[in-house]
Amino acid sequence: IMLALLSAVPSLFTSMESVIPASRSQILKAILNNKYSSKRSEEIAEAQSHVECCPSETRFKQIRGGLSREGKVVELYRNQRTVQKFYETSCKPEFKDRPCQLVASEDRQMSRCVQKYSYVYAILKDYNVEESYG
Repeated sequence: IMLALLSAVPSLFTSMESVIPASRSQILKAILNNKYSSKRSEEIAEAQSHVECCPSETRFKQIRGGLSREGKVVELYRNQRTVQKFYETSCKPEFKDRPCQLVASEDRQMSRCVQKYSYVYAILKDYNVEESYG
């Protein structure tokens, strides 16, 4: 069993073609295809009732694979009873890289809504290695 950090970059786990070579992309697509699909559908977080300076959306995801911090294609542990779930908070597209809403008008053009990134722990293994999870 390997415990490692995965980058929680929005949509990194679903659109790898532009990030990695084609052969690795094909491997990742195999991890993500429907044969691993879960009975549970993707959950959407509740809408926030307050006004945000830089509005964002939070979604819960059942990720099946991704890239480690070292750039290796990895597969996340899962079985019939256990599915690792992650949440992802992303800037709303219409606000990303635009001036913040609640900044005073004289300073508004100097502000920017920018995407924040973080890493989370996950139980995983290298995709190309034939080892069990434990």
